Amino acid sequence: MHFTRVPTNSKNKAPFINPEDRDISPYIKKFERTSEDEARAQSARDQSEKIFGPFRKTPRDKPENNE
Repeated sequence: MHFTRVPTNSKNKAPFINPEDRDISPYIKKFERTSEDEARAQSARDQSEKIFGPFRKTPRDKPENNE
């Protein structure tokens, strides 16, 4: 694996990984949501709606305080 050197003045930055680097490309995987993940997320939303009540499908209107 080849990592490019990070400048010493950047304390909390991770080293840049070049995706075209052939040594590391098998380790970079694009996340793809499967139907199983979607079903799990929907069941979690359904359980949350049972506990907390229905969720808003549209954003809330902003209060009219323009005075």
